[in-house]
Amino acid sequence: MKQLVRRLKLDSVLIAMFGCEVVDTYRASGDAHLKLGYGRGRPRPLFLGAGPKVILACLPRAQLIRIFETHGAEAADAGLGATWAEFRSYFSNLKREGFYLSIGELEPDVGAAAVPLLGTDGEAMAALTLVGSNDELEAVGTRRLMASLTQAAATICEAVAQSQDERP
Repeated sequence: MKQLVRRLKLDSVLIAMFGCEVVDTYRASGDAHLKLGYGRGRPRPLFLGAGPKVILACLPRAQLIRIFETHGAEAADAGLGATWAEFRSYFSNLKREGFYLSIGELEPDVGAAAVPLLGTDGEAMAALTLVGSNDELEAVGTRRLMASLTQAAATICEAVAQSQDERP
């Protein structure tokens, strides 16, 4: 994450899901002036922003159904579909993409790009994001954001898998 920060001059945030809460668990800062409305350890909206969406896209069907049944109105308000079929379709498409770029969803002048960190079971352990002003993200470009995040995620997931293999 620190390598991403040094190379792209954006913040990198690791986001995880605990039950139905999405929380920033780590932040490597590349811009001391960037103030985020959500900080480490504070729950953030379930259906807004790049990190939560890429995590949701990788959840097992049964878990996604439970989330829709519990938070369907909130999902519809966020434009993710008013029916299960629409909601499922939205996240199926996002899962195929494997990347999401959010511009101003949580804060008007701040955006984020994210990819899931997948475990060996294919489920998202977390989301790796790059966060900056909308202008900074545009200057880096979608292709470079996606390539940088995908490469970093593969490196992180490989390290996690190796550390799990080395356990007694």
